[in-house]
Amino acid sequence: MEKIIIPFENHSYFYNLEKEKVAFITMDVDWASDEVLKWTFDWFIENEISITAFATHNSIELKKHENNPFIEIAIHPNFSKTLDPQKKVEELLTFYPNSVGSRSHRNIVGRDYLDILYDNGLNYDSSKLLWRAPNLQIYPLYNGMLDIPYNWEDGVHLELNESNEINALEFDFQGLRIFNIHPVLFFLDYQNFDQLKGFTSKYSDLAKVPFCDFLNAKSNIKGIGSYSKELFLALKSLGYKFHLYNEIVKPASIKMQEIRLNNNYWY
Repeated sequence: MEKIIIPFENHSYFYNLEKEKVAFITMDVDWASDEVLKWTFDWFIENEISITAFATHNSIELKKHENNPFIEIAIHPNFSKTLDPQKKVEELLTFYPNSVGSRSHRNIVGRDYLDILYDNGLNYDSSKLLWRAPNLQIYPLYNGMLDIPYNWEDGVHLELNESNEINALEFDFQGLRIFNIHPVLFFLDYQNFDQLKGFTSKYSDLAKVPFCDFLNAKSNIKGIGSYSKELFLALKSLGYKFHLYNEIVKPASIKMQEIRLNNNYWY
């Protein structure tokens, strides 16, 4: 019987079968202003927590952090608002040429888009939200890219009216723990999604909103931003180590090439 090959064998963090205390935090920039981005990045840097940011637009603040060891800049193309996805990807890569991965706005994904990402030299896509899923793992895609799903997001947490008790989230399971936030929610600290819509509906371009408007709209009551901070700090206090996506992409890509060179396949 032919041996079944596990593509990332001996690289436990692709599956985390041993329930190691590792976590990944990501951020969909979603046209946040530079002042809000700076405030958000400052918090993560101050607390020495790594974060992978998916960029939607040309941002001076994002470019400042391209060589920061706690920050990775990837791209966040909005395929729902373009008839030319190739052009959208190319545009974002002119702003962030060192990006190695992508997550599509609104989680739009499919072979047409993945082929464009691959043809532009990207190594991974992280456009699938598998809400609160245990046994989360990284998958090799048909074209050689990596598929990295995630299993928690601040906006969905609000929409589903999930508990604000940190202990309500289960962490003791096999598989990866990958979280996602949005800087506007992280900053405004709202308690429900209607508050966010009430704010964002006033503006055509959040990236150009004066910071004083954000400050005036910021909640005085603990909301999803405070919850996210407490969650990440709780994980850190429990001994969790935070990683960037690009830290796992290189060894994974090497492993996949080894499999192909040896004419082996995964199942």
